[in-house]
Amino acid sequence: MTTELDQALAERIRTFCNERWDDSIVPELTEYIRIPNKSPHFDPDWEANGYMEQAVTMIAEWCRKRPIEGMTMEIHRLPGRTPVILLDCPGEGDDTVLLYGHLDKQPEMSGWDEGLGPWEPVLRGERLFGRGGADDGYAAFASLTAIEALQREGITRSRCVVLIEACEESGSFDLPYHLDALREKIGKPSLVICLDSGCANYDQMWSTTSLRGILTGTLTVETISEGVHSGDASGVVPSSFRVLRRLLDRIEDSDTGEVLLPELHGEIPEQRREQAHKAASAQRKGAEAAAAIGLVGREALKQWALADEAYAVLSDPARREAYRLERFQWACDNAGAAAGGGAVAGTYAECEQHELTCPRRQAAGEWCGSIHVDSMNASCETALYLAAHGGHDAVVAVLLDAGIAGCAVGGG
Repeated sequence: MTTELDQALAERIRTFCNERWDDSIVPELTEYIRIPNKSPHFDPDWEANGYMEQAVTMIAEWCRKRPIEGMTMEIHRLPGRTPVILLDCPGEGDDTVLLYGHLDKQPEMSGWDEGLGPWEPVLRGERLFGRGGADDGYAAFASLTAIEALQREGITRSRCVVLIEACEESGSFDLPYHLDALREKIGKPSLVICLDSGCANYDQMWSTTSLRGILTGTLTVETISEGVHSGDASGVVPSSFRVLRRLLDRIEDSDTGEVLLPELHGEIPEQRREQAHKAASAQRKGAEAAAAIGLVGREALKQWALADEAYAVLSDPARREAYRLERFQWACDNAGAAAGGGAVAGTYAECEQHELTCPRRQAAGEWCGSIHVDSMNASCETALYLAAHGGHDAVVAVLLDAGIAGCAVGGG
């Protein structure tokens, strides 16, 4: 039961955090957005270009100035690898909590609205636009602000270690080497808080408990050892594309998107189904608000966020597939309008079978294709959105019963 004392404490913490963000963090994030410190996969010359070092130094300097008792900070470096920032904030007892984030960025990409871009920050109302602010530059700032807020109120806590890496968008291939080197300094955390997901609204505290897995690799098909003119060899030499299609069809049904390997399937626990139901329910208001302010693509989100539909789709494989096809067809039918023109004729099947030359993808700037692909990797969309596109292992966000409503931090 929440008391007036609890409410007063929550309000003081909220006020402190809001003031810190407005006065200190937003200006820092604004300058951070200007730095094109793309992850190593997107900038192989990251070390020579110096942008990563610039971002690391800027965030480290802000962290160093925080008045957190006993806090130590180091920039840990290994030859040829992106650095990490390690902050150690002593606390009560022997327990350790690890707070994780990253500061490297995705590349520029296309599709920015007029007046917006990746490296030029724009503040519109309470929204700061630009590459990396939410994914994931805010993590270090949010972590230390939370710790400082507790310190100001005299609230005891466990030891907190903040780890900020610079290789996450490339698969974190540098991180294991740092973890090995820093094993003794980090200790054995009993809780890891990853500030790199998202929330659907700011009315509850949100926690992401699981995401769909991903397996990446390079598949090479070679049928000849040297170049041969197609006029001589076609029809005789096996087509590498046909071989490739046959191989991929062994692991995924190209008509339905179903993964065929039993080892990649798993039962969805009943508690996850219930959580998905609650998450979708909580997003009704959020989806309506998003549609009201004109966020691109949120009309579909408004439909997907219906709680009863979420539970039904998640529970029934046949309905999941039917809904996925329906949503993709919706995307195709509306692709032309999204691109500023009329709808382009065609069917869902045509989009699937001729994805590379799909007229809708061309007309809509690849919008109708990307809505399917992007949803497979989304980290903060609705449970229904991901269930409808994702197949059997649906991503579900857990709706927690927060003691302090409105004090949520979202990244994504």
